[in-house]
Amino acid sequence: VSDLVIYLSVQHLSHLMANMSSNMGVSKERIFLYAMKNEFKFGSFMLTTKAKHYLALITSQEGNLKSDPELEVKGVSLRTSNIPAAVMKKFKRRVKKMCKQVAAGQEIDIHEILDEVAFLENQVAESIIQGKPDYLKSTNIKERSAYDENRESNYHYHRLYNSTMSGRYGWLEEPPYEAYKLPVRLRNKTLINEWIETIEDEIIKNGFKEWFKENKRDYKQFILPDYLVSNYGIPKDLVKAADIRKACFATVEPYYHVLECLGIYMIDENRTLLVSDYYGDKTVSEVA
Repeated sequence: VSDLVIYLSVQHLSHLMANMSSNMGVSKERIFLYAMKNEFKFGSFMLTTKAKHYLALITSQEGNLKSDPELEVKGVSLRTSNIPAAVMKKFKRRVKKMCKQVAAGQEIDIHEILDEVAFLENQVAESIIQGKPDYLKSTNIKERSAYDENRESNYHYHRLYNSTMSGRYGWLEEPPYEAYKLPVRLRNKTLINEWIETIEDEIIKNGFKEWFKENKRDYKQFILPDYLVSNYGIPKDLVKAADIRKACFATVEPYYHVLECLGIYMIDENRTLLVSDYYGDKTVSEVA
């Protein structure tokens, strides 16, 4: 009934606007050029706690029913291209199913969602430990001139690679080239020194010792050249510094915003809680 009323209203509005255009002296062949923006009917609507982030199920457009309801996803944290395509596809399939269930008046089985998130988090952890970049966010390193004169930005990591790892894996010519972001737990001098002492490869160990003598800073991430990761994987000495929990959260972040809509609040600044800490066969801490 609502779709029929919407359809009739839209047609009537179109007629009124055509009348107005005609009264203004617009030629007959142009009186329908003036039109209103397309509007949709949401069969269900999911508003997250993050501003301008929501999901909805489009069941009709201007009163015209859709044979297959369309999922509307708004907000960069819910549709970021940095998340692997396979994970994003799985996420959209899950939330579309949820939206359909709500539109049909059915209950949602939250355990299905929690199990899915826990499984993905364990997959991410195992992938990083095995030195694979499958779930890491991609980026690129450009030539030095592309960055601000006083700020190296991503180019800094080109110098870092050549200074610390080129002796083992080969020298890299000047960018541009593709790269991967590896979150790391090197937030202060103590953590950096503790990590350096665990490095088994003497060439890399000495390289980082010299690097940190010259560059007195901390790191939340390393940007690794695609050349390195594609040919050798993520070096096991770098895996020891990886912030695997942060990588897990970054990969499945859209799920956490949806879980908040269902009354489960786990997001905090330090990512101290993950779904896999409570659900699934094993926790990320056990995997790592």
